[in-house]
Amino acid sequence: FAGADFAIIASGDCLLGAHIEDGDIVYIKKQSTANKGELVLARYNSNITLKFFHPEGKRIILKPANPDFEEIVLNTVEIIGIKVAVLKK
Repeated sequence: FAGADFAIIASGDCLLGAHIEDGDIVYIKKQSTANKGELVLARYNSNITLKFFHPEGKRIILKPANPDFEEIVLNTVEIIGIKVAVLKK
């Protein structure tokens, strides 16, 4: 896909509300910044996750698109890239 640097395979159902299911291919543009509300591939501690980016003051909230999952609230996070496209399984 145009603008994508690499792809990952989605795992789990935390993004069902965004129509991204387990096994879908998510195309990522590598970059270290994101705008509020963008779907990002992020690293924190030793975890990598695909969530919606919501900076709020000095906190960063990584939000799932499924109400069955909790938000991740952090002081710092490494943005690996942003979603540019999804290929359904």
